[in-house]
Amino acid sequence: MMGSNNNNPSELDLIKKECSEMIAVLKELHEEETNLRKENEILAQQAVLAGSKGGLDGAKKKGRKKPAPASKKTEDLKSTGENDGS
Repeated sequence: MMGSNNNNPSELDLIKKECSEMIAVLKELHEEETNLRKENEILAQQAVLAGSKGGLDGAKKKGRKKPAPASKKTEDLKSTGENDGS
């Protein structure tokens, strides 16, 4: 056995106490997370109402670039099958 029987009840009590404390901390963290999510939702709604188009850092988001059109030569190769990899 790992220890004497005299130590087992006190070790068990210590483990129970530590578990209870961890559960209390987890409940507090869960409550804090819930509050932060609510606050974030409110701030996001306020930003939308204010017309914000910026990123998280406050800078304006850059528009998404359109892909460049394929060159004429690439299109010709595709249509003739010259660039089929063989």
